[in-house]
Amino acid sequence: MDYESIIHALIDDLVSNKNGLIIKKLPNEKEDEPITYLICAEDNDIARLIGHKGSVATSLREIISIAGKLNNEKIRLKFESLTSTSENK
Repeated sequence: MDYESIIHALIDDLVSNKNGLIIKKLPNEKEDEPITYLICAEDNDIARLIGHKGSVATSLREIISIAGKLNNEKIRLKFESLTSTSENK
């Protein structure tokens, strides 16, 4: 299943700068670990994707989790601001 396309379909309309949106599958260290997707965007967009008290992020995680269960896979979403990732370099 193409989880990246599903994630794009869910969040593209929520962000103001689609060009600043990065969705990346992170490598697993162990085979039985959940598949993790990192979602990076500008500060304002990440705030919008996380939502008040994490409500939007929780909803996005639930939806992608259901998609993963169709293939017996565990999917995790992590959110990061582009400014915080560039500061860490």
